[in-house]
Amino acid sequence: MIHGHDIRYKKLFSNVELLEQLVRTFVAEPFVADLDFSEAVKIDKSFISAIYTLVPVL
Repeated sequence: MIHGHDIRYKKLFSNVELLEQLVRTFVAEPFVADLDFSEAVKIDKSFISAIYTLVPVL
């Protein structure tokens, strides 16, 4: 089952320009300067940890 918030996060992080801006703004680590977002590849998959599948949706 895909929950509404999963779909929104998937859409949010599938936008490479927005992803780059978020990472460069909020990740204060030296390696971020070396990231090449032009090489980003969208993977059309959904990964949800088993522990979250056991939590009832309210």
